[in-house]
Amino acid sequence: MNTSAVTEEYEGVCNICGAANLFKRENIRTRETFLCSSCRGSLRYRAQADAILREYAPEGVSTIKALIESETFGHIRLYEPGVVGPFRRLFQTMSSYEQSFYWEDVAEGNKKDGMVCQNLERLTYPDETFDLVVSSDVFEHVRKPYVGFAEVRRVLKQGGRHIFSVPANDNLRADSVSRVDTSSDNDIFLLPAVYHGNGTAGGRSLVYTDFGTDVLDKLGEIGLTTQIFYYAPAPGFPRQLTFVSRRD
Repeated sequence: MNTSAVTEEYEGVCNICGAANLFKRENIRTRETFLCSSCRGSLRYRAQADAILREYAPEGVSTIKALIESETFGHIRLYEPGVVGPFRRLFQTMSSYEQSFYWEDVAEGNKKDGMVCQNLERLTYPDETFDLVVSSDVFEHVRKPYVGFAEVRRVLKQGGRHIFSVPANDNLRADSVSRVDTSSDNDIFLLPAVYHGNGTAGGRSLVYTDFGTDVLDKLGEIGLTTQIFYYAPAPGFPRQLTFVSRRD
């Protein structure tokens, strides 16, 4: 099979839900396409699933669905900020799963429509609450991202992990770029404003940071030893990136 054919479609099993698929390109952005016909997980989420499985799966477990049903993982404390993505329906079957969203008009720690409001720069959870935090393309929208990362470290137990993605490809830039000056109370745009959908009806979130590989050293400085996991489901694919941080 030639490379061009492989990069347009491939056969495989979704490592999130276990469904057999012919994964097809439906979007020019590689990481956001090749959706699973069952759970609708994109290549980005399957890369993140691969990282979670490598960190937590016992021998013989190859999907997130099966991992959740395993004796050890199914009882961990897990926090996932945000409201969209294919993990949530599966994670919600766990006894100690938390998710959140941030509304400016809701007091932090209170609920709206059954969902708790949390600001990642000042989480209301106690120290060392969670074994695992999973975030998918969230931290580029945090106004002061390293304040948010430090908060994640605070609420992680010793040895706990933050497994996260940000918009990035295999050719990740060396130095992160701040798109907005946040040194005062007011946002000062340094680059043209970019917004992404936030999973709510018509909702958009401003992108504050384009991350580079320097994120590894910066996270290390706040006590989160971080590495990049790479995932490519078939020949011809650019590798997809997932970051795995461990609380020292």
